[in-house]
Amino acid sequence: MSGNSVVLSAYDAKRCARRVHNDHEPTLSLPAWIPPVELQARLDSGVAFAREVFGIISATLGADRCVRIPETQGYAGKEEAVRSTLAAMDAGVEVILGGWLPDDQVGGRKGRPDILMRVDAGGYVPGDVKQHGTIKASKRTTLTYSRLGTPAQRCSVSGWTIRSAERIDDYLQLAHYWRMLEALGRAAPGPATGFIIGTESLDDAGPAHLLVWFDLETAHFETYSRSRGTAFRSALARYDHEHGFRLKVARAAASGEAPLVEPIGSAECDACPWADHCFALLGPEAASVQVRAGRLDTREWKALAKLGVTTLGEMVKSCGSRADQAATSS
Repeated sequence: MSGNSVVLSAYDAKRCARRVHNDHEPTLSLPAWIPPVELQARLDSGVAFAREVFGIISATLGADRCVRIPETQGYAGKEEAVRSTLAAMDAGVEVILGGWLPDDQVGGRKGRPDILMRVDAGGYVPGDVKQHGTIKASKRTTLTYSRLGTPAQRCSVSGWTIRSAERIDDYLQLAHYWRMLEALGRAAPGPATGFIIGTESLDDAGPAHLLVWFDLETAHFETYSRSRGTAFRSALARYDHEHGFRLKVARAAASGEAPLVEPIGSAECDACPWADHCFALLGPEAASVQVRAGRLDTREWKALAKLGVTTLGEMVKSCGSRADQAATSS
């Protein structure tokens, strides 16, 4: 694979950049890996939940308003799914379940959103099914949502809001699909948006599978800024940065160039098939490998590395030196 032919999934923008490198380095083969029991159970439960929601949507809307693209395997299956998805969009089908969008070679994207929905103004918006809650009570905000029977009809309710900081991954995934729809010329006109169907309800009768609308253009997220320290950015801006960086990483790896990122141990390693490979590169004394409780994030490990602290011994020594300095100054 050449660097220019690399396409990344909706999950890559929220993944460890070194994992993205490993996935695209031609000299590496994905190791045999069995997911931890807890992770596999969570994945299986998520798949079952999505199928349940798909069944409810299909039954609620009926065949005249909803098309379900069959699950496929292999390249030939993907080609057929893409053709079926485009045909459904050409026909103006209101809701497409399990659609597969054509690869965006220029933008370096591939993706299969759970749901594509046509809005009244024409064009489509992306949606995804997640087995988690997306909203919380909030006195000063208003939530925009839809019901399954009238998915394009947006409603508002005060006293609720999206768990924005907790659901950044959902925002990034929707932003990925939005950019793909834009590249295809199929994105709905107006502000960039998408929706998540989660587990919550606004009623007391149990989950009603609401479509919770996510604003992808408003600057919700406080992020690091070299010039200002911190800055608020939209989900699209955040996604464009994360995807763009990982695309550079993947293209460099695919072209046989030196890695643009080095391994760093993190909580994500517990669910990564490349963990043992990265740990071997880091060595057994690496602090980010040894520290499992109260893990630092990638930026914090990088900051320590700039100070010359990379091993557990150096970390302990550094903490001891700081304690001595504090005792002396007091």
